[in-house]
Amino acid sequence: MPDSAPPAADSSWLLWMLGLAVLGLAGYVALVWMRIAQREPQPRRRWPALALAAGTLGTALCATAVLLPAAEPLLFKLGYRSLAVPLLWLGAMAACLPAVAAPLAAAGGWGRRARWAGHAAALWLGLVAMAVQAGWLRAAGLRPGVVWAQDLLLAAPVLATLGAASALRLRFGPGWYRQGRGQGARRFVLGLLLGASLFTAQQLVVSAADLPTQKEASQWRQDSGTGLSLVAGVLVPLALATLAVDAALRSESETDTLLRLLPRRRRRRRGRA
Repeated sequence: MPDSAPPAADSSWLLWMLGLAVLGLAGYVALVWMRIAQREPQPRRRWPALALAAGTLGTALCATAVLLPAAEPLLFKLGYRSLAVPLLWLGAMAACLPAVAAPLAAAGGWGRRARWAGHAAALWLGLVAMAVQAGWLRAAGLRPGVVWAQDLLLAAPVLATLGAASALRLRFGPGWYRQGRGQGARRFVLGLLLGASLFTAQQLVVSAADLPTQKEASQWRQDSGTGLSLVAGVLVPLALATLAVDAALRSESETDTLLRLLPRRRRRRRGRA
């Protein structure tokens, strides 16, 4: 028995670090594309960038929602309802869209209205992170049933709001990151701060559920938790790493970045105008 404990602990730490890395990369990518959307003068042309930012955050939240329960010391197999998996994923991406659109109110500075929009976006992201994690746990069909620790549930959106609001304030307000060298590193740190705050909210929800007290997951025969963990721990980080490299390259250019999202024919038409 003692010989099997260290590998389990190592596996848990690996899954936790993967979850943090996934949300950190997603936070960085989302902030870059939010900034790209903010620079676009035509509101209707901002939506492709905002949709990419929301999709990145929603996908990362779902991936972490799978990894964190898998890191718990469980004596049963995890699985999820087949219908719930795509619904949770699409719902997470759609729910992140208002949050990534709200800070665009800071286009002319970071006045009172823009600050309130940023704080509201941070609070909404914290609530979305909590709801996504709770939704995935519910989709597992845990038995005899979760008795939530209310104090941890209340702390989850509060801590997420504090971290996310700080990241949005520093990224979109008048701040030190626009001055001097190392702007790329500072952008990455702010993305990591955003991701870490959402990760904290999701981990608190998992802790509030006290999963080791459960006896089984009734849905383990449908979508295997092991298969979803492989997707969340391998494919999603690879995709996010690619998006992060692309975002880093795009963030170096302050003009005309949204043109790369448009079809070639439309690009030429705009260029002639």
